[in-house]
Amino acid sequence: MNDTNDTIDLRKLIDGLIDAREGERHIDPAAIAAEAMGRLGEAELRRVADLYIRQIARGVCRKRFGRSGEDEGDGPDPNQGEMFAEERFTGVLQQRYPGARSGGYVLRDSMSAEDVNFNVRRLRKEGGAKLDHADALELWDRTRRASGPMSPAA
Repeated sequence: MNDTNDTIDLRKLIDGLIDAREGERHIDPAAIAAEAMGRLGEAELRRVADLYIRQIARGVCRKRFGRSGEDEGDGPDPNQGEMFAEERFTGVLQQRYPGARSGGYVLRDSMSAEDVNFNVRRLRKEGGAKLDHADALELWDRTRRASGPMSPAA
């Protein structure tokens, strides 16, 4: 079996468990994971461990080298490097960026024009998506509040 098939099978299992809880107010990822683990055999559990370790490695690389996809706080990470030698750009650029073709991370000074363009497009797309999401959430809340009394949990 290859990575794609194994991942799809695990995703289908997780999707099914989430679907079964669709009407619940809160869905606990830990409970879903525990139930999924109980349904897997030894070989499947090894595969899950392998995928998890890869996920940890990607997360560490993302944190260290700045690949977006998670909330990054209010400002630049001071460990991400400097734009140039000028102080005013400290913390703006990362030491490494995702490669356009490699699937790994490329040192900033070793990036090709293709790598730079790939990252510029990716960062602009992620920024736009986050702004659209924030606008939609804010509008939803205003609409909800304007429609009348809310439950105590809101």
